[in-house]
This record gives sequence, structure tokens and C-alpha cells, in this order.
Amino acid sequence: MKKLPIRVLVRLLEQELIRMGYKEATLNYYREHWKRIIAYFDAHDVRAFSELTAMQYVDKKCDFFAKEKAGLLTQSHLYLFRIVRMMGDFQQHGTVLRRYHRRLSRINSPENTALLSQFGQHCKNCGYAVSTTKGYGRTAENFVSFTESHNMSPENLTAEDLTAFVKTLMGYSYKMVEFVLCGLRCFLRFLYNEKRIATDFSDSLPCMQARK
Repeated sequence: MKKLPIRVLVRLLEQELIRMGYKEATLNYYREHWKRIIAYFDAHDVRAFSELTAMQYVDKKCDFFAKEKAGLLTQSHLYLFRIVRMMGDFQQHGTVLRRYHRRLSRINSPENTALLSQFGQHCKNCGYAVSTTKGYGRTAENFVSFTESHNMSPENLTAEDLTAFVKTLMGYSYKMVEFVLCGLRCFLRFLYNEKRIATDFSDSLPCMQARK
């Protein structure tokens, strides 16, 4: 995504968190911090969201970098840092990444929920280990949530959409990226065999580097 005015970014991010089922208490927690971050941007005459400016706010508020170096960061400091990272990731990818919502079910469409259930049964029928079936199921859910957040449908899926999703894996370990891509290939083959997509994208996923 291109750089957005900070108020537009916050509005879109809030809509996505609501779509994903975040509780009102959590949303209010985020809203309070967003309001303070926006005020900092206004005071420094910065209109578009910049993670650099946002981290300057974090550092000013809690002396973040010095405490990080000294190993003195508290949980509240880390929460504030995660809020800024979430904003930066959302601006870059247009979605809330998996690291922020591991305990939430983020699928709104009953049709997609049924599709994921069918895929889970497909993995069992293929004789995959229980851990692999669960991991592939999480990957499929993450991907479907990504398509929902971008108003995509399987029928209109493109190679560019897959590239955008793969970019959300930047920063994960090599083994994690490899496992996610294996799960995604399996899900894409399933969609193709079930005639949910017209093209078999399973062998054409983009490659990416990951920190080993």
C-alpha cells in the first residue's frame, strides 16, 4: 500500500480490527494510543504515517531505545512498540499480520469457513500428521483472512495477490516461511482441484528470502 495520511490509516486499521472480531476493550486501548500518536504527528506537522516518526514518539514517551539496550523494557513499553509495528505493517501490506492475532478467528464469510473445514478434512484424508494438518489449516486461514481483508474472491485470485501475501512473511525464520509456503501450495492445489480457482498457482508461488 502507498503511504496514507495517518488518520486514514487509523480508520482503515480500526475497521479491519473490528472485522477480525477484536473486543471493544481492546479497541478502546488501541484508540487511546492512536489518538496520542496522531497528536504527536500533528505537533510535528507530519501528515502521512511514518514508522520512523511513530518510533520517535515511542522513544520520547518511554526512552524506548535506551531501555531496550539496558534490558529494562516493560510489558507496556512492548505493547506500545507493537501498536506502532502493527500500523507500519498495515500500511505496507493492507492487513493485520498473524503475529498480532494468533488467538482470534478472523473469517467472516460462512462460505469461507466451510471451505476451510473441507480443506482440513482433505488434509486428514491425505494422511497428513495431526501437526501438519493443523499447521496447514492455520496457513489457509491466514490466507483466506488476507483475501477477505482485501475484498478478494478465489475466482479473481491473481499471481500478484499471492505475491502480496508472501510479502507478509518477511521477517519470519526460513523454516517458518518454508512451512507456510508448503501449506499454501497444498491449499492452492485443493482450491484448483475443487474448481474454486481456474489456475493452479501451487507451482508458481514467488520465492522470498527469510532470515535463517
